[in-house]
Amino acid sequence: MTYEIEFDEVNLSMRWDGETIRLLPKEYALLQFFARNLNLVLTRDQLLDAVWGMDAPVDRTVDDHVYRLRKKLKKLGAYFSIETVRGIGYRFVHQETVDENPLQGSEQVDQEIRQLWDQYLRFGQGKAITVLAEHRDILGFKVDTAAQIYFHFMRGDFAWVVASQDQPLWEKVFYLLHIYHNVHFNVRKTLRFFELALDNVKLPQRHREELKLNIIGLLIEAGELTVARMALDELYASGYVDEGILLFFRLSELILEFIENPGELAAKMSYYEELLAAHAYRRESGLFKIVRGLWRLSEGDKRQGEPDIKNGLRTLHTSGFFPHYLQGIRMIMLFVDKPWFDQRIAAGYRKLWGSLSKEYDFPMLEAKTEEILCQFL
Repeated sequence: MTYEIEFDEVNLSMRWDGETIRLLPKEYALLQFFARNLNLVLTRDQLLDAVWGMDAPVDRTVDDHVYRLRKKLKKLGAYFSIETVRGIGYRFVHQETVDENPLQGSEQVDQEIRQLWDQYLRFGQGKAITVLAEHRDILGFKVDTAAQIYFHFMRGDFAWVVASQDQPLWEKVFYLLHIYHNVHFNVRKTLRFFELALDNVKLPQRHREELKLNIIGLLIEAGELTVARMALDELYASGYVDEGILLFFRLSELILEFIENPGELAAKMSYYEELLAAHAYRRESGLFKIVRGLWRLSEGDKRQGEPDIKNGLRTLHTSGFFPHYLQGIRMIMLFVDKPWFDQRIAAGYRKLWGSLSKEYDFPMLEAKTEEILCQFL
Protein backbone atom coordinates (compact mmCIF):
# COMPACT_ATOMS: atom_id res chain seq x y z
CA MET A 1 0.00 0.00 0.00
CA THR A 2 1.34 3.45 -0.94
CA TYR A 3 0.09 5.34 2.09
CA GLU A 4 -0.55 4.91 5.78
CA ILE A 5 -3.09 6.81 7.83
CA GLU A 6 -2.38 6.79 11.54
CA PHE A 7 -5.53 6.00 13.50
CA ASP A 8 -5.75 6.83 17.21
CA GLU A 9 -8.61 4.82 18.68
CA VAL A 10 -8.25 6.32 22.15
CA ASN A 11 -8.63 9.93 20.96
CA LEU A 12 -10.80 9.09 17.94
CA SER A 13 -8.52 10.87 15.50
CA MET A 14 -6.59 10.29 12.31
CA ARG A 15 -3.17 11.68 11.44
CA TRP A 16 -1.61 12.22 8.02
CA ASP A 17 1.43 14.24 7.00
CA GLY A 18 1.49 16.17 10.28
CA GLU A 19 -2.23 16.95 10.25
CA THR A 20 -4.46 15.56 13.03
CA ILE A 21 -8.22 15.42 12.51
CA ARG A 22 -10.56 14.60 15.38
CA LEU A 23 -13.63 12.54 14.57
CA LEU A 24 -16.86 11.39 16.14
CA PRO A 25 -17.15 7.63 16.86
CA LYS A 26 -19.11 6.70 13.73
CA GLU A 27 -17.01 9.03 11.57
CA TYR A 28 -13.91 7.28 12.91
CA ALA A 29 -15.33 3.81 12.17
CA LEU A 30 -16.48 4.88 8.72
CA LEU A 31 -13.10 6.35 7.77
CA GLN A 32 -11.32 3.21 9.00
CA PHE A 33 -13.56 1.03 6.84
CA PHE A 34 -12.97 3.30 3.84
CA ALA A 35 -9.21 3.11 4.40
CA ARG A 36 -9.29 -0.70 4.55
CA ASN A 37 -11.08 -0.69 1.20
CA LEU A 38 -9.05 1.94 -0.59
CA ASN A 39 -10.26 2.69 -4.15
CA LEU A 40 -13.06 0.11 -3.94
CA VAL A 41 -16.65 1.06 -4.62
CA LEU A 42 -18.73 0.41 -1.49
CA THR A 43 -22.51 0.31 -1.43
CA ARG A 44 -24.53 2.05 1.26
CA ASP A 45 -25.63 -1.35 2.58
CA GLN A 46 -22.00 -2.44 2.94
CA LEU A 47 -21.20 0.73 4.87
CA LEU A 48 -24.26 0.35 7.08
CA ASP A 49 -23.39 -3.27 7.90
CA ALA A 50 -19.74 -2.47 8.63
CA VAL A 51 -20.20 0.67 10.72
CA TRP A 52 -23.69 0.58 12.20
CA GLY A 53 -24.22 -3.19 12.47
CA MET A 54 -27.35 -3.92 14.49
CA ASP A 55 -28.20 -0.24 15.03
CA ALA A 56 -31.26 1.17 13.30
CA PRO A 57 -30.00 4.23 11.39
CA VAL A 58 -32.28 6.47 9.35
CA ASP A 59 -32.25 6.46 5.54
CA ARG A 60 -29.65 9.22 5.07
CA THR A 61 -27.30 8.14 7.84
CA VAL A 62 -24.48 7.13 5.50
CA ASP A 63 -24.85 10.20 3.30
CA ASP A 64 -24.85 12.54 6.30
CA HIS A 65 -21.71 10.97 7.77
CA VAL A 66 -19.93 11.07 4.41
CA TYR A 67 -20.83 14.75 4.12
CA ARG A 68 -19.30 15.46 7.53
CA LEU A 69 -16.18 13.40 6.74
CA ARG A 70 -15.66 15.31 3.50
CA LYS A 71 -15.74 18.60 5.40
CA LYS A 72 -13.21 17.36 7.96
CA LEU A 73 -10.92 15.91 5.27
CA LYS A 74 -11.04 19.07 3.15
CA LYS A 75 -7.60 20.21 4.29
CA LEU A 76 -6.23 16.87 2.98
CA GLY A 77 -8.07 17.18 -0.31
CA ALA A 78 -4.87 16.96 -2.32
CA TYR A 79 -4.35 13.45 -0.95
CA PHE A 80 -7.76 11.95 -0.16
CA SER A 81 -11.30 12.24 -1.42
CA ILE A 82 -14.59 10.39 -1.03
CA GLU A 83 -16.16 10.01 -4.47
CA THR A 84 -19.86 9.47 -5.04
CA VAL A 85 -20.59 6.56 -7.40
CA ARG A 86 -24.04 7.29 -8.75
CA GLY A 87 -26.63 4.62 -8.01
CA ILE A 88 -24.16 2.52 -5.98
CA GLY A 89 -22.45 4.27 -3.08
CA TYR A 90 -19.01 5.75 -2.40
CA ARG A 91 -15.30 5.20 -3.02
CA PHE A 92 -12.41 6.44 -0.84
CA VAL A 93 -9.55 7.52 -3.11
CA HIS A 94 -5.93 8.26 -2.33
CA GLN A 95 -4.03 10.37 -4.83
CA GLU A 96 -0.30 9.83 -4.47
CA THR A 97 1.77 12.88 -5.30
CA VAL A 98 4.92 12.12 -7.25
CA ASP A 99 7.54 14.14 -9.06
CA GLU A 100 7.08 14.45 -12.81
CA ASN A 101 8.48 11.37 -14.52
CA PRO A 102 10.51 12.15 -17.68
CA LEU A 103 9.59 8.69 -19.02
CA GLN A 104 5.85 9.42 -18.81
CA GLY A 105 4.38 8.82 -22.26
CA SER A 106 7.40 6.86 -23.53
CA GLU A 107 6.21 4.28 -26.08
CA GLN A 108 9.10 2.00 -25.15
CA VAL A 109 8.21 2.10 -21.45
CA ASP A 110 4.52 1.53 -22.21
CA GLN A 111 5.34 -1.43 -24.46
CA GLU A 112 7.77 -3.07 -22.05
CA ILE A 113 5.45 -2.72 -19.05
CA ARG A 114 2.54 -3.99 -21.13
CA GLN A 115 4.59 -7.09 -21.93
CA LEU A 116 5.36 -7.52 -18.24
CA TRP A 117 1.65 -7.03 -17.41
CA ASP A 118 0.72 -9.75 -19.93
CA GLN A 119 3.27 -12.15 -18.46
CA TYR A 120 1.93 -11.59 -14.95
CA LEU A 121 -1.57 -12.11 -16.29
CA ARG A 122 -0.67 -15.38 -17.99
CA PHE A 123 1.00 -16.80 -14.89
CA GLY A 124 -1.78 -15.66 -12.56
CA GLN A 125 0.25 -13.08 -10.64
CA GLY A 126 -2.57 -10.72 -9.75
CA LYS A 127 -0.74 -9.06 -6.88
CA ALA A 128 2.11 -8.14 -9.23
CA ILE A 129 -0.40 -6.57 -11.64
CA THR A 130 -1.82 -4.60 -8.72
CA VAL A 131 1.64 -3.24 -7.90
CA LEU A 132 2.10 -2.11 -11.51
CA ALA A 133 -1.31 -0.46 -11.70
CA GLU A 134 -1.07 1.32 -8.35
CA HIS A 135 2.41 2.68 -9.14
CA ARG A 136 1.80 3.61 -12.79
CA ASP A 137 2.58 7.32 -12.17
CA ILE A 138 5.89 6.48 -10.52
CA LEU A 139 6.80 3.95 -13.24
CA GLY A 140 5.77 6.33 -16.00
CA PHE A 141 3.17 4.44 -18.01
CA LYS A 142 -0.51 4.75 -18.75
CA VAL A 143 -3.22 2.17 -18.13
CA ASP A 144 -5.51 2.08 -21.17
CA THR A 145 -9.28 1.64 -20.96
CA ALA A 146 -9.24 -2.14 -21.40
CA ALA A 147 -6.54 -2.62 -18.76
CA GLN A 148 -8.29 -0.25 -16.35
CA ILE A 149 -11.53 -2.24 -16.54
CA TYR A 150 -9.67 -5.51 -16.16
CA PHE A 151 -7.75 -4.24 -13.14
CA HIS A 152 -10.93 -3.34 -11.26
CA PHE A 153 -12.54 -6.61 -12.30
CA MET A 154 -9.49 -8.63 -11.23
CA ARG A 155 -9.40 -7.20 -7.70
CA GLY A 156 -13.12 -7.72 -7.20
CA ASP A 157 -14.25 -4.11 -7.53
CA PHE A 158 -17.37 -5.31 -9.33
CA ALA A 159 -19.45 -2.32 -8.25
CA TRP A 160 -16.99 -0.01 -10.04
CA VAL A 161 -17.23 -2.04 -13.25
CA VAL A 162 -21.02 -1.96 -13.10
CA ALA A 163 -21.32 1.73 -12.19
CA SER A 164 -18.53 3.24 -14.31
CA GLN A 165 -19.84 5.33 -17.20
CA ASP A 166 -16.46 6.52 -18.51
CA GLN A 167 -15.73 3.30 -20.42
CA PRO A 168 -17.43 2.14 -23.63
CA LEU A 169 -20.16 -0.38 -22.86
CA TRP A 170 -18.82 -2.98 -25.26
CA GLU A 171 -15.47 -2.93 -23.49
CA LYS A 172 -17.37 -3.80 -20.29
CA VAL A 173 -19.87 -6.41 -21.53
CA PHE A 174 -17.42 -9.31 -21.20
CA TYR A 175 -16.80 -8.46 -17.55
CA LEU A 176 -20.46 -7.73 -16.81
CA LEU A 177 -21.34 -11.21 -18.08
CA HIS A 178 -18.80 -12.83 -15.76
CA ILE A 179 -19.88 -10.74 -12.79
CA TYR A 180 -23.48 -11.73 -13.46
CA HIS A 181 -22.58 -15.42 -13.67
CA ASN A 182 -20.51 -15.40 -10.50
CA VAL A 183 -23.04 -13.80 -8.16
CA HIS A 184 -26.06 -16.11 -8.61
CA PHE A 185 -26.95 -19.66 -9.68
CA ASN A 186 -29.57 -19.24 -12.43
CA VAL A 187 -27.33 -20.58 -15.16
CA ARG A 188 -30.09 -20.54 -17.80
CA LYS A 189 -30.41 -16.77 -17.54
CA THR A 190 -26.64 -16.36 -17.69
CA LEU A 191 -26.39 -18.68 -20.69
CA ARG A 192 -28.98 -16.64 -22.57
CA PHE A 193 -27.03 -13.42 -22.03
CA PHE A 194 -23.80 -15.09 -23.20
CA GLU A 195 -25.54 -16.26 -26.37
CA LEU A 196 -26.97 -12.79 -27.04
CA ALA A 197 -23.53 -11.22 -26.60
CA LEU A 198 -21.93 -13.70 -29.02
CA ASP A 199 -24.64 -12.93 -31.59
CA ASN A 200 -23.96 -9.18 -31.41
CA VAL A 201 -21.46 -7.79 -33.92
CA LYS A 202 -20.44 -5.02 -31.50
CA LEU A 203 -18.67 -7.45 -29.15
CA PRO A 204 -14.87 -7.01 -29.53
CA GLN A 205 -13.28 -9.98 -31.30
CA ARG A 206 -10.85 -10.74 -28.48
CA HIS A 207 -13.77 -11.05 -26.08
CA ARG A 208 -15.80 -13.08 -28.56
CA GLU A 209 -13.14 -15.78 -28.80
CA GLU A 210 -12.78 -16.00 -25.03
CA LEU A 211 -16.54 -16.16 -24.48
CA LYS A 212 -16.70 -19.17 -26.81
CA LEU A 213 -14.49 -20.98 -24.32
CA ASN A 214 -16.24 -19.59 -21.24
CA ILE A 215 -19.70 -20.60 -22.45
CA ILE A 216 -18.68 -24.26 -22.38
CA GLY A 217 -18.62 -24.17 -18.59
CA LEU A 218 -22.14 -22.75 -18.61
CA LEU A 219 -23.33 -25.52 -20.92
CA ILE A 220 -21.85 -28.13 -18.58
CA GLU A 221 -23.48 -26.50 -15.55
CA ALA A 222 -26.81 -26.36 -17.41
CA GLY A 223 -26.59 -30.10 -18.12
CA GLU A 224 -26.18 -29.66 -21.88
CA LEU A 225 -23.27 -32.06 -21.97
CA THR A 226 -23.53 -33.11 -25.63
CA VAL A 227 -23.62 -29.48 -26.77
CA ALA A 228 -20.65 -28.73 -24.51
CA ARG A 229 -18.68 -31.62 -25.99
CA MET A 230 -19.43 -30.41 -29.52
CA ALA A 231 -18.37 -26.88 -28.59
CA LEU A 232 -15.07 -28.17 -27.20
CA ASP A 233 -14.38 -30.14 -30.38
CA GLU A 234 -15.28 -27.17 -32.58
CA LEU A 235 -13.08 -24.80 -30.60
CA TYR A 236 -10.12 -27.16 -30.75
CA ALA A 237 -10.57 -27.69 -34.51
CA SER A 238 -10.62 -23.91 -35.07
CA GLY A 239 -6.99 -23.58 -33.95
CA TYR A 240 -7.90 -21.09 -31.22
CA VAL A 241 -6.53 -23.29 -28.45
CA ASP A 242 -2.92 -22.10 -28.11
CA GLU A 243 -0.52 -22.49 -25.19
CA GLY A 244 -2.00 -19.51 -23.38
CA ILE A 245 -5.44 -21.09 -22.95
CA LEU A 246 -4.57 -24.77 -23.24
CA LEU A 247 -4.91 -25.42 -19.52
CA PHE A 248 -8.28 -23.69 -19.28
CA PHE A 249 -9.43 -25.69 -22.31
CA ARG A 250 -8.25 -29.01 -20.82
CA LEU A 251 -9.83 -28.07 -17.48
CA SER A 252 -13.21 -27.74 -19.21
CA GLU A 253 -12.67 -31.21 -20.66
CA LEU A 254 -11.81 -32.49 -17.18
CA ILE A 255 -14.97 -31.05 -15.62
CA LEU A 256 -17.09 -32.51 -18.41
CA GLU A 257 -15.51 -35.92 -17.89
CA PHE A 258 -16.09 -35.63 -14.13
CA ILE A 259 -19.81 -35.12 -14.76
CA GLU A 260 -20.15 -37.76 -17.49
CA ASN A 261 -17.76 -40.53 -16.51
CA PRO A 262 -15.96 -39.97 -13.17
CA GLY A 263 -14.84 -43.60 -12.95
CA GLU A 264 -12.49 -43.13 -15.92
CA LEU A 265 -10.97 -39.85 -14.77
CA ALA A 266 -7.74 -41.02 -13.10
CA ALA A 267 -5.64 -41.04 -16.29
CA LYS A 268 -6.79 -37.58 -17.34
CA MET A 269 -6.04 -36.22 -13.87
CA SER A 270 -2.46 -37.46 -14.24
CA TYR A 271 -2.20 -35.88 -17.68
CA TYR A 272 -3.39 -32.51 -16.35
CA GLU A 273 -0.90 -32.69 -13.48
CA GLU A 274 1.86 -33.09 -16.10
CA LEU A 275 0.59 -30.02 -17.96
CA LEU A 276 0.65 -27.99 -14.76
CA ALA A 277 4.19 -29.12 -14.03
CA ALA A 278 5.24 -27.62 -17.36
CA HIS A 279 3.18 -24.42 -17.00
CA ALA A 280 3.19 -22.75 -13.58
CA TYR A 281 -0.15 -20.99 -14.02
CA ARG A 282 -1.68 -20.26 -10.60
CA ARG A 283 -5.33 -19.78 -11.55
CA GLU A 284 -5.48 -23.01 -13.50
CA SER A 285 -3.61 -24.78 -10.71
CA GLY A 286 -6.09 -23.60 -8.09
CA LEU A 287 -9.14 -24.57 -10.12
CA PHE A 288 -7.65 -27.96 -10.94
CA LYS A 289 -7.04 -28.73 -7.26
CA ILE A 290 -10.70 -28.02 -6.56
CA VAL A 291 -11.89 -30.27 -9.39
CA ARG A 292 -9.53 -33.02 -8.28
CA GLY A 293 -10.71 -32.62 -4.69
CA LEU A 294 -14.37 -32.88 -5.72
CA TRP A 295 -13.60 -35.97 -7.80
CA ARG A 296 -11.73 -37.58 -4.91
CA LEU A 297 -14.65 -36.87 -2.57
CA SER A 298 -17.04 -38.47 -5.07
CA GLU A 299 -14.78 -41.54 -5.06
CA GLY A 300 -14.90 -41.70 -1.26
CA ASP A 301 -11.39 -40.31 -0.68
CA LYS A 302 -12.00 -37.66 1.99
CA ARG A 303 -8.41 -37.83 3.23
CA GLN A 304 -7.08 -36.28 0.01
CA GLY A 305 -10.22 -34.66 -1.36
CA GLU A 306 -10.88 -32.13 1.38
CA PRO A 307 -7.28 -30.83 1.53
CA ASP A 308 -7.26 -30.56 -2.27
CA ILE A 309 -10.27 -28.25 -2.20
CA LYS A 310 -8.82 -26.11 0.60
CA ASN A 311 -5.45 -25.85 -1.15
CA GLY A 312 -7.15 -24.94 -4.42
CA LEU A 313 -9.06 -22.09 -2.80
CA ARG A 314 -5.91 -20.91 -1.03
CA THR A 315 -4.03 -20.84 -4.35
CA LEU A 316 -6.80 -18.82 -5.99
CA HIS A 317 -7.07 -16.41 -3.06
CA THR A 318 -3.34 -15.69 -2.93
CA SER A 319 -3.16 -15.26 -6.71
CA GLY A 320 -4.85 -11.87 -6.37
CA PHE A 321 -7.53 -12.74 -8.96
CA PHE A 322 -10.76 -12.37 -7.02
CA PRO A 323 -13.08 -13.54 -9.87
CA HIS A 324 -11.27 -16.89 -10.01
CA TYR A 325 -11.40 -17.24 -6.23
CA LEU A 326 -15.14 -16.61 -6.43
CA GLN A 327 -15.40 -19.04 -9.34
CA GLY A 328 -13.73 -21.71 -7.21
CA ILE A 329 -16.17 -21.19 -4.32
CA ARG A 330 -19.09 -21.18 -6.72
CA MET A 331 -17.89 -24.45 -8.26
CA ILE A 332 -17.83 -26.05 -4.82
CA MET A 333 -21.33 -24.73 -4.10
CA LEU A 334 -22.64 -26.63 -7.12
CA PHE A 335 -21.70 -29.92 -5.43
CA VAL A 336 -22.34 -29.33 -1.71
CA ASP A 337 -25.74 -31.06 -1.85
CA LYS A 338 -24.30 -34.28 -3.30
CA PRO A 339 -24.63 -37.32 -1.01
CA TRP A 340 -20.86 -37.80 -0.99
CA PHE A 341 -20.14 -34.25 0.26
CA ASP A 342 -19.69 -34.07 4.03
CA GLN A 343 -22.44 -31.70 5.20
CA ARG A 344 -20.31 -30.46 8.07
CA ILE A 345 -17.77 -29.23 5.53
CA ALA A 346 -20.54 -28.04 3.20
CA ALA A 347 -21.90 -25.76 5.94
CA GLY A 348 -18.59 -23.93 6.04
CA TYR A 349 -18.65 -23.24 2.31
CA ARG A 350 -22.27 -22.09 2.47
CA LYS A 351 -21.27 -19.70 5.24
CA LEU A 352 -18.32 -18.44 3.19
CA TRP A 353 -20.57 -17.83 0.18
CA GLY A 354 -23.08 -16.02 2.37
CA SER A 355 -20.44 -13.74 3.87
CA LEU A 356 -19.08 -12.84 0.41
CA SER A 357 -22.60 -12.22 -0.84
CA LYS A 358 -23.15 -9.78 2.00
CA GLU A 359 -19.75 -8.12 1.74
CA TYR A 360 -19.97 -7.55 -2.03
CA ASP A 361 -23.77 -7.21 -2.16
CA PHE A 362 -24.42 -9.95 -4.73
CA PRO A 363 -28.17 -9.21 -4.99
CA MET A 364 -27.44 -5.60 -5.95
CA LEU A 365 -24.78 -6.67 -8.45
CA GLU A 366 -27.12 -9.23 -10.00
CA ALA A 367 -29.94 -6.71 -10.36
CA LYS A 368 -27.78 -3.85 -11.71
CA THR A 369 -25.88 -6.10 -14.12
CA GLU A 370 -29.06 -7.75 -15.40
CA GLU A 371 -30.60 -4.32 -15.99
CA ILE A 372 -27.64 -3.24 -18.15
CA LEU A 373 -27.48 -6.52 -20.07
CA CYS A 374 -31.23 -6.48 -20.75
CA GLN A 375 -30.97 -2.92 -22.02
CA PHE A 376 -28.09 -3.46 -24.42
CA LEU A 377 -28.34 -7.11 -25.44
